[in-house]
Amino acid sequence: MYYFGQGVRNDYEMAAELFKKAAGHGHAGAEYCLGQMYLLGQGVRQDNDEALKWYRLAAAGGNIRAREKLANLEILARNAKTEEDKSASEAGNAKGPEHPANSEPAAGNARTEEGQGAAEAGNAKGPEHPANPEHASVNARAEEGGHAPEAGNAGTQGKPANQNTAADNSIKETGRTSTETLNAEALYQKAEKYYYGNGLRQDYADAAKFYRMAAEQGHAQAQNSLGFMYSWGLGVKQDNSEAQKWYRLAAAGGIAIARERLDRLQAAAGRTAQTGTEHSTAGNESADELYRKGRMYYYGQGVNLNYEEAAKWYRKAAWLGHVDAENCLGTMYSLGQGVRQDNEEALKWYRLAAAGGNVKAGEKAAALEEAAASRQRTRVELYQKAENYYYGHGARLDYAEAAEWYRKAAELGSADAQYSLGHMYQFGQGVRQSYRDAANWFRKAAAQGNAKARKRLENIMPFLSAGE
Repeated sequence: MYYFGQGVRNDYEMAAELFKKAAGHGHAGAEYCLGQMYLLGQGVRQDNDEALKWYRLAAAGGNIRAREKLANLEILARNAKTEEDKSASEAGNAKGPEHPANSEPAAGNARTEEGQGAAEAGNAKGPEHPANPEHASVNARAEEGGHAPEAGNAGTQGKPANQNTAADNSIKETGRTSTETLNAEALYQKAEKYYYGNGLRQDYADAAKFYRMAAEQGHAQAQNSLGFMYSWGLGVKQDNSEAQKWYRLAAAGGIAIARERLDRLQAAAGRTAQTGTEHSTAGNESADELYRKGRMYYYGQGVNLNYEEAAKWYRKAAWLGHVDAENCLGTMYSLGQGVRQDNEEALKWYRLAAAGGNVKAGEKAAALEEAAASRQRTRVELYQKAENYYYGHGARLDYAEAAEWYRKAAELGSADAQYSLGHMYQFGQGVRQSYRDAANWFRKAAAQGNAKARKRLENIMPFLSAGE
């Protein structure tokens, strides 16, 4: 509440104090938040070493965002260390044979898989409940992880019993604390705030400026974001060559989506070079014919209107690189015409069309992304309000009120809220106890990849009656 100024005035110092109290009880979400605040100097003295300490504790407790932060920081630190060693080696060689090569061993291999193996989108909270849910303690959720001070990052996993050992074993040192690395991450976080309007006014130009500063220090995620902004002309002049350059650097840094975006841009450039703007080759004439057939079915011109048939022919044309067909498929997925409504699939086709030069498709993709970001911010706000009522943080402890806010966030698709609501139905907290309703919400969360929800669902299945 104090971090975001929800229901109270924004107060970073108070937020930091409360996060420290929660972190003292092993709350991984609070540990992650403290890492963020020390990194950015929010309510506390900026301290890179403290930031790293709290990130490591949070990562050991299962906080996926903390693991991602550390993995990225370690990659950047390793790159910086490599450059430093290279410079030292060159300097040593220049001095002649009386100065032997530096034989100091490398500081240790940074973990490359940390933060990547967590496919569970919801990052479910808390320790496992015993097999018999009726005998579980009402305090089960008191140890569960909470939110991070970033939109879209609510919820973490519970902390293992031996957290210090886990931190020592799972996060390997790179040989030094890299100020440059942390500065790059801080610049990236500031760019994110400008891009999404999270705590700062939304400003694409300022976002691009800070992405560039982080990207020039080798921050792979910032390089990917900068490539995206050049691809769409967000805050910078649209420039596919610049976009490809930054995507290529990000891909080399291990960002998979950057490789996909680079491939699409290069494919679009190849189609343009091969076919020209008039689609003069036989292959594109065939694509045009397929596209026209799709339009006939879409508008019912000379045939019965049939969205399913339209989608089929548009898809065939799109696979041949017809950008207008790609745009039309995006629209059909966005509206659920002849296909299952799917915004992610719509975005995919809009982006392909935009990469091929369709300006309207680019505008539609940007609108969809902004709407998705807005929904995510709303989900996070509703979920956080529920958390405050559930734990009595800055508000009276009220399970019934918490359940209502969890429900609102859950109905907007928050996997964390769905999991929490399932928990409340399982134990009858603020709602009438119902295994059937608990199972319903656990299924919804599990369908989004929430591993804890899947396990909880398995645990309560024996207690569902035949009628349920």
